[in-house]
Amino acid sequence: MEVQGIVGKRVEKEPKKRKKVDVAGMMESYIAMKTKQAEEEAATRERAKADVDEFSIKKCIAVANEIEELTTEEKVDAFDVFMNEQKREIFLSADPSSRIMWLRRQLARLA
Repeated sequence: MEVQGIVGKRVEKEPKKRKKVDVAGMMESYIAMKTKQAEEEAATRERAKADVDEFSIKKCIAVANEIEELTTEEKVDAFDVFMNEQKREIFLSADPSSRIMWLRRQLARLA
């Protein structure tokens, strides 16, 4: 390719060299990245599901039913407390004696 120089002389301009692109390598890297991303997202979903299962309403009701000190009415009223995810976690994480006191305090607040 020729280009007019400042003085009017024609100067040969070298054509731009194209970089060799490793398309196959780029695709492999992209696929590896997307695969890793998908695996991480799946693991995150599994952890979230495990957390939900660990503090489920069903599990809270089962634990409450095992507490002999609670009346049937208190157990039924506890269902309203178990509607809150954080309260379910507190209930199931507390030691047995604290669990009863905490649940009764929550039931008193509902009344």
